[in-house]
Amino acid sequence: MFFGPAEVLTDRELDVLRGLSSGKTREAIAADQYISVNTLKAHLSAVYRKVAAKSRAQALAEAERRGLL
Repeated sequence: MFFGPAEVLTDRELDVLRGLSSGKTREAIAADQYISVNTLKAHLSAVYRKVAAKSRAQALAEAERRGLL
């Protein structure tokens, strides 16, 4: 399956995805990244869109399938 440039995750999005995989809360991930929770939500939205997920579990499963984690 081909993933075009629109599906490429940024370094920050990958960091957020790794935070999700650790089971941390949004607040903890935001604090670790030195960003606001609202900024984190924007990154999460982009991650979910790029990996075609509607939930944390779907995003993590797809990221694992793609070898991102």
